[in-house]
Amino acid sequence: MDTIVNPTTVHLTMKMMNRRITYLKEYAEEVDIVLKNKLDPKKFKHLINLVRRYRPWSSEGIKVIEDCNPSTHRKPLVVAKEIVSIYEDAGIEEKAWAKHWEYHRLVQQSLRDSYKHIAKPPRQDNKTYLNKSPQPFADNRNKIRYPRKVRKTAWKRFYRLFPHLQEKETK
Repeated sequence: MDTIVNPTTVHLTMKMMNRRITYLKEYAEEVDIVLKNKLDPKKFKHLINLVRRYRPWSSEGIKVIEDCNPSTHRKPLVVAKEIVSIYEDAGIEEKAWAKHWEYHRLVQQSLRDSYKHIAKPPRQDNKTYLNKSPQPFADNRNKIRYPRKVRKTAWKRFYRLFPHLQEKETK
């Protein structure tokens, strides 16, 4: 369990992610206490922001990427070096900061994934039911399509679906 898990490439279900977060929490809290004591608050906040934004790298992984092809991973490599240097300046060993980095990244990922499950409002159409289409390209969500004047049964269904509009049109 001490290996670094890359949450961007390994698909973790929410249950697995929560289990991993609870496992890493005690390690991360210990490292947080040490970092708060050794770093000034601005630098600590900057470190947490970087750690939450970028995936975990080991110091060996940084060296390997530097040796083979640093140009394709330029920005993440520079940020990873900065994060590792902050951890080393604080005097934290690699296993501890790897768990700390992974914990904060997983917390951020779980927050991001929780926003995806917000229910969208149902679309209304002129049928006897509400049209809940899963297609993201449906443009007719907030517009009400009125039936033609000739179609009497369509108007009956329409007023059954939108009773508040019947009162306005009869007056």
